Order: sequence, then C-alpha cells, then structure tokens
Amino acid sequence: MPSGSRQALLEATVGFLAADITSGAASAIVTTRDGVWPTEFPFYVVLGESTIRYEIVRVDNVVGSTFTIQRAQLGTSASAHPPGESVSFNFNRADLGRMLARLEQVPAGGGTLANTVVNETSYGLGSTPGVSALYQRGDHTHGTPSLTGNLPAASAPGDTAATGTGTTPARDDHRHAREAFGSPGSSAVGHTVADGVATTPARSDHRHGREAFGSPVASGVGDSGADGAATTLARADHRHQREGFGAVTAETAYGLSAANGAASSIARSDHAHGTPTQAKKVVTFSRQGVLSAPILGALRWYANRAITLVSVRASVGSAPTGSAVIVDVNKNAVTIFTTQANRPTIPAAGVTDLADAIDLTSMAAGDYLTVDIDQAGSTTPGSDLTVQIEYVEV
Repeated sequence: MPSGSRQALLEATVGFLAADITSGAASAIVTTRDGVWPTEFPFYVVLGESTIRYEIVRVDNVVGSTFTIQRAQLGTSASAHPPGESVSFNFNRADLGRMLARLEQVPAGGGTLANTVVNETSYGLGSTPGVSALYQRGDHTHGTPSLTGNLPAASAPGDTAATGTGTTPARDDHRHAREAFGSPGSSAVGHTVADGVATTPARSDHRHGREAFGSPVASGVGDSGADGAATTLARADHRHQREGFGAVTAETAYGLSAANGAASSIARSDHAHGTPTQAKKVVTFSRQGVLSAPILGALRWYANRAITLVSVRASVGSAPTGSAVIVDVNKNAVTIFTTQANRPTIPAAGVTDLADAIDLTSMAAGDYLTVDIDQAGSTTPGSDLTVQIEYVEV
C-alpha cells in the first residue's frame, strides 16, 4: 500500500468545499484543512457531517483540488451543499491501525495460505483433523452422511400416511397420503346442481349449474326499454334504450343567434348556441404642444386581462413639414412593430396614419404599453399628438 494511502487511513483527513455544489454535481473543489487524502481510488468521504445534508460520496479521482465524485453512496441521499461544507475522511485510527498490522503479518505455518481444502466426493465419509502446517490446516475434511438411492413409496388413492423407519437421511421410506385429481363433469345449459360421489379429492364428479350467454337485441334510435323473457343467463333478450350521438354544430363566428335542434339523435345534436359580438376597445396616449424627438414614453397603461392588439392610429393637431412624424408602441419595453417600417407614420403635411400590421399582438394580464416619439417634422415638427391603440379582450 503506498505510504500516502496508509497515512491517510491512519490519520483523519478533513477539508471543506471551496464552492457550492448542486445535488447532481459530479465534481467538487475541496480545500484541505488537515491530513493527506488517499492516493488510491476509489475512497469515500462524508459531506456535511452532523448536518441535515449528510451525504457519503465516492471519490474516483483527485486532480489538484478537484475531486471527481459519485453521489448518494451507502444509503445516503444526494443534497446541495454550500461553500465551506465539511469534507471528512476519518476512520478510527486505532482500530484501522490494528487491522492493517494484522493484514501485514506473515501467517503461521509457512506464510502462505494452504492449497484447496480436500474435496468431499462421496457420501458416508468420516471427518479427519488436518495435520498440515500450512495456514488453516488445509488438509482437514468434514464428514458426510450416507444417502441411498431408494425413493419414498408412491401413494395410491385412499392411502393413509406412514411414518418412515429407515436410517438414511429424511427416512426415505416414509409416505404421504395422496390421491389423484379427477375431472369434474361439464355443465350444459339447464343442468341442475349434482353432488359428487367420487373418492378422488373434492369429489371431482360433482357439477355446478351453468347457463350459456345469449346476445341482447341491439337498440335503435328511439327504442324503449323491454324486459327479457329468455331462460338463458341474465335474460339475454332484454333491451336497453339507446340513441346515437350526433355532432353539435360548431360556433365559428361572433354574433350568431341561438337555434333549437330538431334532430332525433340524443340531445338534439344539431342545436346551436348564440355567440355575442366581440367589442373593440381603445386606449389613448396624448402629448400637447410642439413635438420633438426622440422622446421615450414614460406613462404606462397596464392590461387587466388577456387582450389582442388590433391597430394603432396616430394623429396631430397641426401637420409636420419637411419630414414625417413617426411613433412607436412598446409592450413591456419591447416594440410591437418588429418590422419598424410598419410603425405609425404621419407624412409631411398629413395629420393622421393607421398602422394595423402589428407583429406582437398578444398581451397577458399585467403586461403594459408605452408610446415613443421616434421622429418629428424636420422643418415644422407638428403638434398636439394623439395615439389610439385598439384592442379586443380574449
């Protein structure tokens, strides 16, 4: 055994984790506090001794301060461990020292283990003490009992049990009471119960009453129930009321009217439910006075429920000249016009523009909108901006 490994076994080796590890980590960085780690692999260490995170891991390799480990050994569970968690390898040095000393002693009688113990190859052998000077007296033998080739007597129907008198193991001339099993008679439709008279176990010629199963009449749409009159099991000619299911008309648009069904199938499957029209709503942002750019919107409008954005209209009180006024709308600080060319753009000398090619249309409850002024007119900026955002509730 290398001296480093023996020293590590005889002295407690302790350290701590230099960084935290998750419950699934396969390596750990260990700072050594005292002692020398074994140089033969694998060996086992304890993480988090005397804590609720107690875990035994197997160390398969050590490079520098990095241990390659297998988790949750010897019935423990893998846990996450924080930096500074204790790492210990501390067998009882006195007991382990005595064990190592015993293992390193030369056995009495020649210093090597004996050859294979004499095989017991037949029955009836007597035991013999060994005389070999080799370790464990490898030439000793154990006695073996004698067995005969006799078989216990077969039991015939009606035999009684008999105690064996043989001297061989298990008194092989003993006998158990035993009977052969017969086949019960088959039952036919209408048979009555009959007690068995056979002497075989359970009177195998007995019979249970039995009837054949019939097929119930199929039910058609609109059939009424009918009691069965057949003599077969469960009155197989009875009938249950039954109707077929139809396909309910799908409602695919808003504003439909309700309609009563006329079908004869179950639940009048051709009926229809009316649907309400979906109303559009508008949220408005505005800025008074002469425009300037760029201006990032600070005011937020929050959605109270899930909605779908439909369009954005930008309008000014006085038209810009020289260049267009360009507006952007953001959801949670991200533009809804991924294609920037689709932003609301009021042309020079114009007063309004409708943008309905929105890329991010869905909003969840709690999402918010802001409005930016990306560009104003280069000669006359324009003034009194209003931005109307149209949406529908989901």
